Amino acid sequence: MQNTKFKRLKIEGWRQFHAVDIELHPQLTILTGANGAGKSTLLGLFTRHFGYQRPLFATPKTKGGVTSFVIGLFSAFKENIGIGTKSKGGVIGQLEYSSGASASLKMPASPSLAYHVDLVGQQVVAGLHIDSHRSPNVYRHVSQFPSTAPSITDIGSSLNSELMHYYSNGGISQGSLYHIKMTLIQMSILAMATQLWNQFLSWLSCSLVSKKNFARYFPNH
Repeated sequence: MQNTKFKRLKIEGWRQFHAVDIELHPQLTILTGANGAGKSTLLGLFTRHFGYQRPLFATPKTKGGVTSFVIGLFSAFKENIGIGTKSKGGVIGQLEYSSGASASLKMPASPSLAYHVDLVGQQVVAGLHIDSHRSPNVYRHVSQFPSTAPSITDIGSSLNSELMHYYSNGGISQGSLYHIKMTLIQMSILAMATQLWNQFLSWLSCSLVSKKNFARYFPNH
């Protein structure tokens, strides 16, 4: 029996993708792009076939006391796919398989903070997902924060502890995004000095805290 493979992925008007059309090689396809380009988002559509998926996060929006969630659809595209109507969500793309079958990518009709894209007509594809070294993104509400300004060492230590916990135990405590949000809130409210802000952004750009980077930004450790 011939093994089914991915053949083509098409997405239109969703998140950072205005129009995506990727024809996949039967043996090897490499996706490249800058941070935030959407590589992990695309890969997440494939890894669903291997029993692995991460939730996507919408942006809360409050108007007239009512909170809704923005799921990254281009405004000119919403009406075409029926988001917000009784159409049970809208199709944003299609995933084609080597067998000739295809799966429609549909958005949820009533998105919540965390949501998944539905693959209607998903086929069985044999494969293995090897995760990134980064801990998964999870949502954690920041309900309180210290009233004193953090030092650059405090910022790095809390985030580094979270990463080391994940690497050692494979579990998530608060999640790395929680510590980043906490710091951004503190800096915004407490009007942090420009020098500390620049240090934080430089450190944050490092995807992995290596010994060299850690010693550079936190010389006292």
